[in-house]
Amino acid sequence: MEFWELIAEARAEVARTVEWPSGMQIGDTLAWHLHRFKPVEVLEFDLWLRGQASLADRWEMSAACYLICGIVSEDNFSEFRFGLVGLGEDDFRAVLGDPDAGLAGLPTVEAMAEGHASPFTLHGERIRSAPSVVYGHHYLVDRAEFAREPTTPRFEPADAPDIAIRLPRLHEFFPDRG
Repeated sequence: MEFWELIAEARAEVARTVEWPSGMQIGDTLAWHLHRFKPVEVLEFDLWLRGQASLADRWEMSAACYLICGIVSEDNFSEFRFGLVGLGEDDFRAVLGDPDAGLAGLPTVEAMAEGHASPFTLHGERIRSAPSVVYGHHYLVDRAEFAREPTTPRFEPADAPDIAIRLPRLHEFFPDRG
């Protein structure tokens, strides 16, 4: 099973019907696709998905979450990281490589800044939960543990003055939040 192909397939299906695919829509479509896999493959996908989302657990990403959504909490930031995976492999890697340019270069983020897309378009709670929905009630018992520690400190509201310095392009889209 190629994990990125599943994300791309789900994203493409949603993009055929809406201009700005949301993490909610992508997650629902992803769950529909995961039904064709064996339970062990669903758990493999879940482990891979959580691993990818953990790569985005960095200060710049939590600050970006704050800029784009106006808030950052543990749940909000978790949903944001899974939403970044829902962008697809190329965009996700671009965002990881340069969070400021990667996010500022996304048409979706520009649409959110202009009010054409919801600030929660990138939230991937349903992407995160797709494997558990498909797997069923034994999911929490059967899934592999995944120790996740932030790789760097996270953004705190007191860090707001640093946003314009560390994420200047993204800050231009949301100047009132930093």
